[in-house]
Amino acid sequence: MIKDRELQRVRGAAAEGMGWLTKAATTLTSAEELVEADPNSAYTLAYDAARFACAGLLAQQGLRPTTSGGHYAIHVETVCGHG
Repeated sequence: MIKDRELQRVRGAAAEGMGWLTKAATTLTSAEELVEADPNSAYTLAYDAARFACAGLLAQQGLRPTTSGGHYAIHVETVCGHG
């Protein structure tokens, strides 16, 4: 995926994933609050929370998705372990 420019290597502050993980936790809390009143929006927020968490995990491995990799790169690399 690096060769195909779906992921790129990062170092330093860009490789610190805690910001993404904090954002994931906050977004998941928002999803939980909406689940009864607006389940469709809650689902979207839960998806975003998972994506943010995976971006944090990738960052801690020194990787981030490019604009061409986007959501696909996060899914494939963190869920499927391909790349």
